[in-house]
Amino acid sequence: MDCFDLVVGTSTGTVLALGLDQEPRQDASKLVDLYLQDARTIFGSPCFLSRIPLIGTLWGGPKYSASGLESVLKARIGDAPMYRAAGPKVMATSFSLSTGQPWFFRSYVRPNEDCVPADLMFPRWEVARASSAAPTFLPPYRMGVSRNGHPIPSQVFVDGAVAANNPAICGMVEAIALWPQEVFQDGLLVVSIGTGTPMNLGIAAPYHAMRRWSPLNWIKGPQGTSPIVDSLMNGNEQTVAYETDWIGSIQNWAMFRYNLSLDGTVPIDVSDAATLQRLREQSVALCATPDTSASIKKLVALL
Repeated sequence: MDCFDLVVGTSTGTVLALGLDQEPRQDASKLVDLYLQDARTIFGSPCFLSRIPLIGTLWGGPKYSASGLESVLKARIGDAPMYRAAGPKVMATSFSLSTGQPWFFRSYVRPNEDCVPADLMFPRWEVARASSAAPTFLPPYRMGVSRNGHPIPSQVFVDGAVAANNPAICGMVEAIALWPQEVFQDGLLVVSIGTGTPMNLGIAAPYHAMRRWSPLNWIKGPQGTSPIVDSLMNGNEQTVAYETDWIGSIQNWAMFRYNLSLDGTVPIDVSDAATLQRLREQSVALCATPDTSASIKKLVALL
């Protein structure tokens, strides 16, 4: 964590960033337990109505209660305020349903700010909750915020992936805003870590079926997918990867991207031990491949 000047996270990336940015420093392996041990607490039994086909989709509300996630975040991340006067800067993405705009929670004061804005004092677990409120899976989260130090009414937040599924470009822009002279003189080193992407991003349905899809079909697709959500999330991620690759190559910046290619669709609420262990083993295997291993060695040398 201390090897970086700025760490940006979206959703589970925010949970990881805030979990690592604690005093005393936490071993990254302990955060693996958050997934292996706490997944069933976060994604416990689905709410009753959500289990009923069609009725659950239309009127069932979120699939899960927020109580499990909130208890885990309080225990793992705690209620220390976002603001930190020292150490790496942390930024967490979210999306405000109240304003229809992305929101960036920060642990630091920007150069143009004369005081610590009120929303830098939010408890860290609440920021993680606002950043990881995945629509349809978990309820939104309401919290009071401020803009330029001036309080404004409470806003309702959902998962930052709605606007920044891959927050790498947000981090690059923020780094330029914070250190413009250093960035353009010395360049940037960017490490982007994904949560896995299916090898086949396409939707497994024939054209003659797609052209007759109703709004409900777009929400609830074949094989448990959600075509509209999957398309928006994957499109956002792939677009940012394209943008960061080109910007990095033009500026000759050091760009590192690590993302597991999945052999199928893995739902975000996966909680069974066998699947989680398989994902862990696949991630370890990815790091051991010649290309990835060489990339990691190069990264370590630069750090």
